[in-house]
Amino acid sequence: VSQSRYKSGTGIFSSLTFSDGYVLASVRDTNQFLRSELNGLYWSDGINFTNLQSNDNIVNSAMLNNEIYHFCERHTEVWYDSGASADQPFVKQQGRVYPIGVKSINTVHLNGGLYNVGAQDDNYSSLYKWTANGPEPLAFDYLNKRFQEAVVLKVIGTLENNITMIHVVIDNEEIWSYNVDSKVWSKRVETNQLIDVFSIKGVFYGADAIGIFKFSGKTDREESVTCIKQASAIHANELR
Repeated sequence: VSQSRYKSGTGIFSSLTFSDGYVLASVRDTNQFLRSELNGLYWSDGINFTNLQSNDNIVNSAMLNNEIYHFCERHTEVWYDSGASADQPFVKQQGRVYPIGVKSINTVHLNGGLYNVGAQDDNYSSLYKWTANGPEPLAFDYLNKRFQEAVVLKVIGTLENNITMIHVVIDNEEIWSYNVDSKVWSKRVETNQLIDVFSIKGVFYGADAIGIFKFSGKTDREESVTCIKQASAIHANELR
């Protein structure tokens, strides 16, 4: 879906989100998002575009508490459906523009917050939790430096044994996990063979050259800092 071209054929969607009967599609490498017709999954060619306040490319967008967070390369804008105009229902929240750009390729919605890796002024990066109160940095100095140096960052949210975890994958080589409840970081695994990671029904999976595997191990206590992958491949029915 994220690779689908919209009707005018002039751009590619970087993310999709939903609000009050509309589908909102961020257009890659632009500061625009496209709005569908109300209660429809179709577009009126060339008319339902909205530009952000600044000329900054949207990386991804996400919904939280009826607000749309547009995470851009150098800043973040929060919008909402004002209902004031059928032609332009979405407007920017006053005072809700933050000088924090997003570095991770995605944003996770979990337990009443949005999580991603952001950067401020090109010299400080952190895992951020976004709520109505604004952004809260969650990483410590070593990880701030690692996030800043990374080329590719991906964020995964899981629920393991009733423990809410946020996992940050650094260049598909290093995985750090954050316990949302205890606020403890732990290093899960380091590998140069990891292709991708993902979450299904709250379980943390990875993929390498051998196959798909589950991550196991405790990360709820600071001394439990490693995680060994279980068997190399798991049966397809476990992914259903």
